[in-house]
Amino acid sequence: MPGLSVRRSLPVFSDAAFDWSAYWASQTDLFLFFAEVSKVSDGKLYNQMRGSSDYLTVAGAAGSYTFQCPNTADYIAADYDYLWFQIDTSQRTVTEAELIGYDFQATPIKYDDADPYTLRWIAIRKSGVTFAGTDKIKLYQSFYLPILWDGTLNAYGHIKGNRYAWNPWRPPDEVIEYCTGLVTPLSDDQTLKLNTFVRNLKIDLGIDNLSDIFDCMYILAGETEESSLKNIVKNAHHCTNISATIFTALEGFTGDGIADSLLTNYIPSTDGVNYVLNDAGFGIYARTTRVAGTQASGGANVGRLRLYPLRGAALAAGEVNSAAVYFTFPAADCLGMTSIFRDGAHSCYGAKNKTLSTVTDIVSTAVLASNVYLLSYSLTLFDSIQISFAYLSKSLNQAQMNSLFDNFEAYMDSNGKGVVS
Repeated sequence: MPGLSVRRSLPVFSDAAFDWSAYWASQTDLFLFFAEVSKVSDGKLYNQMRGSSDYLTVAGAAGSYTFQCPNTADYIAADYDYLWFQIDTSQRTVTEAELIGYDFQATPIKYDDADPYTLRWIAIRKSGVTFAGTDKIKLYQSFYLPILWDGTLNAYGHIKGNRYAWNPWRPPDEVIEYCTGLVTPLSDDQTLKLNTFVRNLKIDLGIDNLSDIFDCMYILAGETEESSLKNIVKNAHHCTNISATIFTALEGFTGDGIADSLLTNYIPSTDGVNYVLNDAGFGIYARTTRVAGTQASGGANVGRLRLYPLRGAALAAGEVNSAAVYFTFPAADCLGMTSIFRDGAHSCYGAKNKTLSTVTDIVSTAVLASNVYLLSYSLTLFDSIQISFAYLSKSLNQAQMNSLFDNFEAYMDSNGKGVVS
């Protein structure tokens, strides 16, 4: 299908007689690389930019090509999307399916509007370049860019048969920081799943940054133990496995009910930004259950924070910034997400997956002044379940709780590890 009909009343720069390939190959102030894919030869796609002699290395056949760009400082610096290089700057092999399946701000791609979506051009903009004014119009029109290529509706773009929404490849800022500095880099597949989880959660919650609501978020069911202990909200309050708690990739950490525990290195009274006296939330996601008992996560000192995923017959329990008084709410087992919240001086409630409990009038006394532990309550009560996720935040309402649960369950399901149908 051609572009939007409103183009008839808009400036049009493209026409059949104009050689757009020659035009873009001359724009050395804009592009580092430009080439027509039809010119692949002997496993190379040479750069058509004026004065260039480098090339993309190509493998496979047309329709299923793979590409690698030159492994140089200029190309690494230009790779704003982290498409050609991973966050640790290790080189990637890029597939043709990726190029037509995602939107790249640093790598404009031209491909046909309809099936089979033949790939026509590959370009890589120079580091620091942004497209505006007539340059942006020309880019949209000549590259057949999707109307939502940069996340905002652009009438100069094309309606693509394979694209119904903006689908950026670039990781959210939180994922970039989360992956930076890892001794063992995450796989492409895991990075994309984290991208999806974080991006969709922020969209659903209507926030620009996870730190708008959360202080800590631990994706304990990560690909590596190293990454799973990191706080994805900010570069602070990372967990410490203080007692050789057992880690299982993509599932989480399992306690022994005797001594195993994770230390969050987060003290709410001094580290809390969103978690405060009368606006606080704490939750975990469990993959396994157990018989009812006194096992809990949290901390005790001035003020208390305690979460029992199962306490008593068909009940969960918790206390938030209160004295040694807890409230209970229905929970047949530990499976899924159990959370506790305070949204006022006299207002506490809990949640099991997407069901909120009734509000209980328990007065707030103080914000916890000691570390928060996972799989133990201040190293006194220890839990034996396997947990995949934990967070500390503002209080969440029903819609926010639903979004958090749905997005994390989707992440777990993407790895075949979810436990809630």
